[in-house]
Amino acid sequence: MKLLSIALIAVMSSLLSIRGAAISDDNYQEDWANKVNPFFLKHIQTNYFYSKHSDLYIFYGLIQNTTANSNHRVVVIVPGRKEPFYKYSELAYDLYQYGYSIALIDHRGQGGSERILNDPEKGYVEDFDYYVDDLEQFVDSIVGELSMDKTYLLAQSMGASIGAMLMEKRPDIFNKAVLSSPMMMPNTGKYPAPIAVSLMAVLKLVGKAEEYAPGESGYAVSEFADNTLTSSKERFDMKNDVFESYPEFQLGGVTVNWLYSVMSKSYGFISKYKKVTTPILMLYSNNDKVVMPKYEEKFCDKAKACEPVLFSQSKHEIFMEVDEIRDNALNETLKFLAE
Repeated sequence: MKLLSIALIAVMSSLLSIRGAAISDDNYQEDWANKVNPFFLKHIQTNYFYSKHSDLYIFYGLIQNTTANSNHRVVVIVPGRKEPFYKYSELAYDLYQYGYSIALIDHRGQGGSERILNDPEKGYVEDFDYYVDDLEQFVDSIVGELSMDKTYLLAQSMGASIGAMLMEKRPDIFNKAVLSSPMMMPNTGKYPAPIAVSLMAVLKLVGKAEEYAPGESGYAVSEFADNTLTSSKERFDMKNDVFESYPEFQLGGVTVNWLYSVMSKSYGFISKYKKVTTPILMLYSNNDKVVMPKYEEKFCDKAKACEPVLFSQSKHEIFMEVDEIRDNALNETLKFLAE
């Protein structure tokens, strides 16, 4: 398995003409408020489609690049669990500068999409396959109507595992994919994965499917000092600001059924890693505390055309990291998509 380190990336990036990110940590709050957010609100076209599962409405956004700089290619951004796509406004802003159009989706049960349970803070899904089918429906019925020359996937964590499963099902649906910290297996903490999935199965049998999984609870404002997601205080605060400004996006911990469905699907997908043939750039950290890196490495080793790039100093959200990490991840992404 070919592996690039962040040090090598930094040297390579310095030799490229790619400019990197448009705003930096140094003046982040002001630039986000005066550049990124106005751009996003001006250009994003939002709407809903109804999922074929449960007729649930799924929220999405499109940013069509009609400038002279347009490259007639679209990047489909698929967030992780709990994340509204609005959180990726900075990444959309960056990609737009390089000529890309952007399509974004909120998963069922989170962001601006319809909640499934009466309690809107519970992270719940009936079946993990529904996430995959919703993304497929979005790409076929909404993104496909844009008639772009190329369609790329850029996905984070749970979104990346959903994307990987869709690519196994539909090898030609994306021309290329960038998977950031793909959740090939969630980190279940003190419960080893086999024990965790067995425990969830028992809790389902006794009628606890819609209850919070052990240790999980409702939405609460997180503290930077305790977070496992990013080393960037600026981008961490931006995330909290989004949830404060849009309380309807707030989501708490996962339910028993969510965890059971995710883990069961993740175990079943291991044997299908080798069937994923789409060219992939996988960005990951071996210090990730949210997902299990050994499964990311196994996936990339088995997939037909996967190039792993290690960011050992990063936490889970590489595109929300400090400039040194994020800029290198963005440069690697731009280079990969341009090839």
